[in-house]
Amino acid sequence: MSDPIIVLEEVVKEYPSGETSLRVLDGVSGGFERGKVHVIMGESGSGKSTLLHLIGGLDTPTSGRVLLEGQDMGALDEEALAAFRQRDMGFVFQMHYLLRECTSLENVLLPAYMAGLSFSEAAAKARDLLVRVGLGDRMHHYPSQLSGGERQRVAIARALVNGPRIVLADEPTGNLDERTSRMVEDVFFSLVREEGATLILVTHDAALASRADTVYRLEGGRLHRS
Repeated sequence: MSDPIIVLEEVVKEYPSGETSLRVLDGVSGGFERGKVHVIMGESGSGKSTLLHLIGGLDTPTSGRVLLEGQDMGALDEEALAAFRQRDMGFVFQMHYLLRECTSLENVLLPAYMAGLSFSEAAAKARDLLVRVGLGDRMHHYPSQLSGGERQRVAIARALVNGPRIVLADEPTGNLDERTSRMVEDVFFSLVREEGATLILVTHDAALASRADTVYRLEGGRLHRS
């Protein structure tokens, strides 16, 4: 692999289970190349979401290392991890997790405002992204006034507003019908490629996986390149 931005070294993740422990990830190793679209597939319960959370610094491995450009994320304290997630990571989940009391524009601008931009600068970036995801006429609508596909496009805009180097997505179209899914995927892939970000996406959808640069399968607690 010529230019990995993330490297996994013998990553193990175990959870307590009664008097023993459940090993979900069993020595996962591999890398994710910078600026590419990577898909992780696998059966339900295989550990895909767990692996994504470890890559994003939302959880820590039982053993092994997750390296971002050579930096061991396990060596970062909570403050440094929070700054890393805010600056370098964008997250899109199956549920949009929009703030119900905020408009589309407010939902998207908040991460940029919290990262230190002025309100006007954050709002300008948010407006641009909402136009790019096809929601220029929905900026002042609340989540309850949007369709499922529109809410997910707002979530995508929110994930990209800080210009993250890495975007993590966990079944981002899993709750949408097929037609809406393809529309949202088109927007998502187009924006990620335009921004030059590295996308790591978990999905069961073979059609979606066919659009990736690299496809992995997570089986038996280990990652295999397809």
